[in-house]
Amino acid sequence: MNKKLSDSINKSFFSLKDMLMVGSFREILLGLEQVHGLALSLMDAEGNMISVPDARAGCDYCLLNVMFDFGKRCRESDREHMARARETKKTLIYRCYAGMNDIIIPIFYQNYFLGAVITGQIRFARDPLPDFIKLAHGKKTVINKMRRTYKKAPVYNKKHFVKVIKLIENIVNTIILLNAKNLSGIHELEKNKNLNKIQMVQSTKESVEKHFREDINLEMFARRFDMKLSRFSRLFKEYMGKTFREYLLGIRLEEAKRLLVVTDQSVSDIAYNVGFGDSNHFSIIFKKKVGTPPRQFRQKVWQEKNIEINVGESAGMFSWDKLQKAE
Repeated sequence: MNKKLSDSINKSFFSLKDMLMVGSFREILLGLEQVHGLALSLMDAEGNMISVPDARAGCDYCLLNVMFDFGKRCRESDREHMARARETKKTLIYRCYAGMNDIIIPIFYQNYFLGAVITGQIRFARDPLPDFIKLAHGKKTVINKMRRTYKKAPVYNKKHFVKVIKLIENIVNTIILLNAKNLSGIHELEKNKNLNKIQMVQSTKESVEKHFREDINLEMFARRFDMKLSRFSRLFKEYMGKTFREYLLGIRLEEAKRLLVVTDQSVSDIAYNVGFGDSNHFSIIFKKKVGTPPRQFRQKVWQEKNIEINVGESAGMFSWDKLQKAE
């Protein structure tokens, strides 16, 4: 079974996106922003940022730095430090590449990692100045703007700030515990939706395996599930890791290889027997995907198994007993 298929069935915990559906959690995050002047954001377990409605943007100094690479260095730094916080299961305070202090609070529920609360973009009183020249790529106008915006960034007493972070930790963990039942219920509903999708893909997969010799296409299955073709195509690829066409072709070619080795059917007959309407097209596709034309493939396998090939026979007639002994 495809890994994504398996993960979707086995996953049994809610996500941080689910948490945002609980109004109290969102309101408390926004309240903490207003009271302490901190920009709070969420990151899921895969390292993707989650939008918090009505949340404030980062400080002007950070936004200025983001401008140079569209936030790439910021995102990489956040993901790297989130991985460390996840491993240690402890809140991590670190100084980013631009000289600001950021905090990552990992969130767990029953030892399942949900993601993290990210906050900070602040200065501590004794922090050394960043290298503005390097950050601004030597541009004088930007250097001066960086200096001004850096000085306007909030300055915190380190001891006081640690207490604030502890408060945020406790609030987040309390909300998770209080809403665990509701959130789990939300997740179960979503899981059922995913299972329905999985059943559609599984049903399609089984039908393809039974009817691959026939003239079948994805549109037939999309109609069966009353789904738009483009949507069902994306769904199939998401869960199977390949397109419907690739999957169907793979099954047909595997059967063709089997028939080439264990029967004396002609290439034309095999092409039609596995669902190709044109033997020339079959030979072209077979060579492209397998690396050799069908006849050469058959000869190579038979020679490796020491099976006698009667030259002059178009299909390469052989003794079935010899093949069984070679196996």
